[in-house]
Amino acid sequence: MKKYDTFRMTVAMVALVGTLGGSQIAQAAASETGTPPFSSDPAISASQRAVYAVVHQYETALNAKDTKAILDSFCEW
Repeated sequence: MKKYDTFRMTVAMVALVGTLGGSQIAQAAASETGTPPFSSDPAISASQRAVYAVVHQYETALNAKDTKAILDSFCEW
């Protein structure tokens, strides 16, 4: 039978719980406003908003089953 390192197990468990709990908090914040929480740093916030706009554009075309819009916007031939 293997002997488990209690310290490593505790650190792993705390990391797992922190990761899962953090994602639930972020999802709750996003669901309240309809948009994810953005950084208070203007440069980072601008990048986050640009990425969100692209993802939202793709999501809208995907939900509309608009393959042409997806190919025109996101594929290089």
